[in-house]
Amino acid sequence: MDRDGSGVSSLLGLDGFVVRGQLLEEATGEWWLAVERIEDRAWCERCGVRATGHGRRRVVLRDLPITDRPVVLVWAKRLWRCAEPACAVRTWSEECDEIAPRAVLTERTRAEICRRVGPGEQSVAQAACAVYWFHPLVWHAARALRSEREKACDDLVLSVGAKASD
Repeated sequence: MDRDGSGVSSLLGLDGFVVRGQLLEEATGEWWLAVERIEDRAWCERCGVRATGHGRRRVVLRDLPITDRPVVLVWAKRLWRCAEPACAVRTWSEECDEIAPRAVLTERTRAEICRRVGPGEQSVAQAACAVYWFHPLVWHAARALRSEREKACDDLVLSVGAKASD
């Protein structure tokens, strides 16, 4: 694994991250990548005192497929504690621009879905099938939506006075 994060940056578009482990889940075909930030120091934004580590929290995110394999990132997100007893800020977690707080998708995955659903492009169901092609529930939901859309079109035609055909 690269120590400076350059491989992760170019592969996933996540600057300042490093892969600490990987696993290919045979049952689903998913790549599970354990990632964390390279930066190991933080300062309190309120008082400026250097923070101390306060553990980690695992955050599971979906990313765009790599070589047609779905990717799951497991970010070991650092928790920090302000060392100044008089400071109102007690603890916080690290952040990055590529992953929004409480996100389940990386920013580039969210952007790709939004691009595909743009004007004149794919429906939300088509975009979901393109990103989560490996998940059978997505395909089931897309079929159900397609069926409901056809029924809604039929109901609209009948509501304007057309006769139903068998």
